[in-house]
Amino acid sequence: MKYFLIILLAILLIGCDYLFRFACDSKFKPIGKKKKLNMGDKSAFDKLREELKAEREILLARPHEEITSKSFDGLDLHADLFTCEKADRIVVCVHGYKGNGIKDMAMVANFYLDHNCHVLLIDQRASGKSGGRYITFGMKEHRDLCDWLFLMDDRFGTLPIYLDGVSMGATASMLAVGSLIPKNVRGLISDCGFTSQWDICKHILKRNFHLPAFPVLHIANIMCRIRLGYDMRKTDTRKALETAHIPIVFVHGSEDDFVPVAMGRANYESYKGEKNLLIIDGAGHGLSYSTDKEKCQKLILEFFEKHDR
Repeated sequence: MKYFLIILLAILLIGCDYLFRFACDSKFKPIGKKKKLNMGDKSAFDKLREELKAEREILLARPHEEITSKSFDGLDLHADLFTCEKADRIVVCVHGYKGNGIKDMAMVANFYLDHNCHVLLIDQRASGKSGGRYITFGMKEHRDLCDWLFLMDDRFGTLPIYLDGVSMGATASMLAVGSLIPKNVRGLISDCGFTSQWDICKHILKRNFHLPAFPVLHIANIMCRIRLGYDMRKTDTRKALETAHIPIVFVHGSEDDFVPVAMGRANYESYKGEKNLLIIDGAGHGLSYSTDKEKCQKLILEFFEKHDR
């Protein structure tokens, strides 16, 4: 019995380590065939792929520059800055989990550029051309984002600044607006953000791996505290939003089962400031804008018109 328990514990620890590295280590190579998280309706993503490719080609044909920033912990961070002739505002776009700025945000970036916006597409740490190894689900990313906001504020002076974040980018953005940000930040568009790293990992453990939160997530959290220096439960957007003060539009797809709609509603309900909630019928994870561009664009332009002043 003693040896059985030791073997069982060893298997549990190895399994938890595997899941931790799978989720957080951008350089981790899974055993066997490369495994990707199922983020929802594959047919919807496949249909979108060609459209996104065309949007990226249009975007990259526009004048732009690559800029860099040094993170608080010494990482070299990368972003692409697209400018227009008569800008009324700046939009900082924040991509999702294991994505990058150009890949994830090209479609909406072209819309912003066509509507008098400078656009900053950042690559979050451990993603795209930015340095770093570990993804921290918003805990460290939101501090990097605050630095980008101050960099844009220094460069463009009095122009209004908006944030547009998708999935983990939305979570990082919500954490950021609850921190110290420039006074020129006028609003946030938060698309399908999760409530905390703990909550989303608990959901994915059940949905994708059919595993219980206890003891798997508890052991993984200990690993997170030892290796990355923070507790997964501290990335709670609801807590951060208690100190936020800017207008926020919360967007979520009705068919999103990767980040459940309930998380989007929880973020919306927890925020006491000026807010709006838009549920896009039929949209899967991160697909609200592409599913109903007309409705999203109308909301965005009204949001700008109201808060630019």
